[in-house]
Amino acid sequence: METRTARFSPDGSFEVGASFVNPYRNYFMSWQIFPRVEATFRYTDPTNSPHGLLGRDQSQSRFFHNLINFSSGGTNLDRGFDIKFKLSSEGKYRPAIAIGFQDFIGTGLFEGEYIVASKKIGDFDFSVGLGWGRPGSKGNISNPFKILGSGFKTRTHSSGLGGNANFGQLFSGETVGLFGGVEYLTPVKGLTVKAEYNGASLNADRDVSEEFSHLRDSLPINVGVNYRISSWFDTSIAWERGNSIMLRFSLKANFNKKGVKKVTY
Repeated sequence: METRTARFSPDGSFEVGASFVNPYRNYFMSWQIFPRVEATFRYTDPTNSPHGLLGRDQSQSRFFHNLINFSSGGTNLDRGFDIKFKLSSEGKYRPAIAIGFQDFIGTGLFEGEYIVASKKIGDFDFSVGLGWGRPGSKGNISNPFKILGSGFKTRTHSSGLGGNANFGQLFSGETVGLFGGVEYLTPVKGLTVKAEYNGASLNADRDVSEEFSHLRDSLPINVGVNYRISSWFDTSIAWERGNSIMLRFSLKANFNKKGVKKVTY
């Protein structure tokens, strides 16, 4: 759902899909570039910003509006790029550990970093981590990196038009957010049940208008189910923030595997 994990897909995996939870609609492509590197390119369509994110009318918004009318009166897609690295694999007693960077080559509206550990115990898969910026915007504990210098104590919220990496404030900020979740593999083939404590807060999103103020966090807990209909199709439904339904679907493939056998005449 929202919680990051230290899990990675098989090398060469490719996924494309969409998720919908007010006030955002997300369209994404993920690629397992190497066994230890996962990259995601995404567009976020904020349905509550008819005149552009933070008042900006971005060129890609006009392009996609001509292609598909995502929202009445226009669409204002925000592009972002995420990347995740595996630091260690899971062992008998050792969890898998990963570090990730979110929207660091984008407008900065959803930028952040996180460190997460995942451990499977029987049919349960547990994940827990710390988030900086958007993944940790609940800000429930002090930033441990502040001891390294004053540069880690504050985090600015600049929003450009994207395309430029912003490395100057990685892991910075007065506070960080704790997040975690568990996934249960049910006896039904392909069906898993999930519950999580979300470290990201919709209340902190700068583009959430008064029109959608009723969607702000009511509960920090999200619950949902995921059903893998086949090896190439996933679908999910969840109850998030205590007030919103989330729907998600994705198509999967693996570039390292042979596709459908071609027939020639």
